[in-house]
Amino acid sequence: MAQEKRRSPRIKTSILVKYLCRGAESEKTRWDTSAVNDISQHGVCINTMQEFLPGENLTLYLRIPTSPLELLEIVGKAVESKPIFSASGKSVESTYITRVEFVNLHERHKELIGQYVKMFHGVGKYKTFS
Repeated sequence: MAQEKRRSPRIKTSILVKYLCRGAESEKTRWDTSAVNDISQHGVCINTMQEFLPGENLTLYLRIPTSPLELLEIVGKAVESKPIFSASGKSVESTYITRVEFVNLHERHKELIGQYVKMFHGVGKYKTFS
């Protein structure tokens, strides 16, 4: 069995995230909204409409269900983007699963995410994204 490389527990979730895509000089910078697939105190896995290269910066805005009045603004860097495939094995156009590592996460945000994860960690089965 492969050893877990993650630094903190994570949970499956379906909360909304608004993220800022910072394009190249010639591209427009634009916002997009998507779903969080899983979250931990160190990062998230989200569905994106574009592929991100490792190290690319994103700005994320999300609300943790256990603290819905607080809007969290989080800076992250892409770790990996993989295309999503349909049941027939074809890649779904412009749809990626993107892993994002948080960068300099505010202590209050880390605490809120940690409480949320702790509340639901171990509930149900979870398969690792690899």
